[in-house]
Amino acid sequence: MTMNRHARLKRFLRSEDGSMAVEFSIVGILFLIVALAVIDMSRLAWELNSAKAAARAGARLAVVSLPVATQLADYDAVSTLGLPGGSAVPAGAVPDYVCTSSGCSNGGTLDTTTFNAIVTRMKRYYGRLTAANVVIEYRHRGLGVAGFIGPDVEPLVTVKVRNLTFRSASLQIFGVTGLTVPSVTTTLTGESLGATSASI
Repeated sequence: MTMNRHARLKRFLRSEDGSMAVEFSIVGILFLIVALAVIDMSRLAWELNSAKAAARAGARLAVVSLPVATQLADYDAVSTLGLPGGSAVPAGAVPDYVCTSSGCSNGGTLDTTTFNAIVTRMKRYYGRLTAANVVIEYRHRGLGVAGFIGPDVEPLVTVKVRNLTFRSASLQIFGVTGLTVPSVTTTLTGESLGATSASI
């Protein structure tokens, strides 16, 4: 009886029945993880491209709309800085304004109507976007003429999309629930500020 058991154990250990099923399951799991990773990379590329398109659309609208920092809308360098009409407004004479949905830096007042119109335009390109993901910056770098019709400054206008989270299907297998999408920005010159209505 013991000999019979011993022979059966040897036969079982030498048997290769079912080895293909085990190998297939190991390779199948690895293939599934790789396939999910490829899909995730494609989805992440889509998210980044959508965020870039939204930033570009926001910047294009921001440079022809009234500034969301209301101090820039009617900025008069002749009365504020005492410059003669027709002279260049020097760099550093006007503070930079960084505006989010909660307000603007340097004591700036937020024009929520214009800000929300820019966010609405951006959502056409990236539907997951919220007002909290958008930052609009105005940086004066010496462009503009005192006594000009409209704002005397032509700031660089930067629209940034930030704080987005990407949910990866393949990394969830390893317990990673989300990744932060890198911020994207677009900068244009605000030489036509206030030329059109932001509600277009």
